Amino acid sequence: MGAYWFNVHTLKGNQAFTRQLSVDKQYFSKRTLWINDFKQMDATGFVATPGHVMLDLDKPLNCSPSPILDCHQYIQKGCTLLLIQFPIKTSFHFKSMYQQFVEQFKHLPIDYMIVPTISPLVITQEMIRYFSRQSCPFILIDVEDERELDDAAWDWLVQAQALKRIPLALLVKNRRIRERIHDKLWVNISDRYGIIRVTDPLTEAPLSKSNLKDSGIFPYKGGFMNHSYADYNLYYDEEGLMVDDHAEFRYHDAVPNITVMRGRVVQVNQEIQYLEPGIHYKGSIYQHFV
Repeated sequence: MGAYWFNVHTLKGNQAFTRQLSVDKQYFSKRTLWINDFKQMDATGFVATPGHVMLDLDKPLNCSPSPILDCHQYIQKGCTLLLIQFPIKTSFHFKSMYQQFVEQFKHLPIDYMIVPTISPLVITQEMIRYFSRQSCPFILIDVEDERELDDAAWDWLVQAQALKRIPLALLVKNRRIRERIHDKLWVNISDRYGIIRVTDPLTEAPLSKSNLKDSGIFPYKGGFMNHSYADYNLYYDEEGLMVDDHAEFRYHDAVPNITVMRGRVVQVNQEIQYLEPGIHYKGSIYQHFV
């Protein structure tokens, strides 16, 4: 689409306002007066959000018979960065298994990151150090029985976090008990041992701004920052209902009319456009913007 700019409604917390966004190739750009090549795009009637960053809880790609089609469904929801769970059942050969796992997703039509998903009884210090060097956004602690959390060697694991500060996150697949275990048990254990963790519980919804910052994904993904990737969604809102009732807009199941990933249109009115392979995205510094 080249270099262009547009005015559009956006939401920030409980505030709705109009802002100007400029895009130059893959990135949001600060438009300057001396650049004449920026063309204006008409976004009247639309509300914009940053591209969603989502964990593949709804459709895990590691066990999917059709990962590309599943990616299409995530894109239709406005996802421009997909976090793919990488289950680890043993401490043996996990490094070579990780490299093979990354390689098998290189043709996905979406930008992606790999999230190691490990039982608290299997995770080791070496795993934490290795996956922080690989710039994984966080490590998922996969809990089937909450008593497993009491048996992990948290004091040793915290020492391994110290150098790069990769956060841990709790994965509880049972939605009914997810919030209780996170808020009452996981938060208490984290505070007791000084575990570096993501702030908010992980769900099927897009990651919160706090979690994006914790994991080093923000500011280059998940926002409208200058020099960040030009990922955004446009929702048609001719009558202004989304802006007037922004709380409902944030949390209901609206789907975008247009999704742009790294400056390229990838879906229009829920129709997937021709897609090139995404990139294996590497984040910035953990908790640097917290």
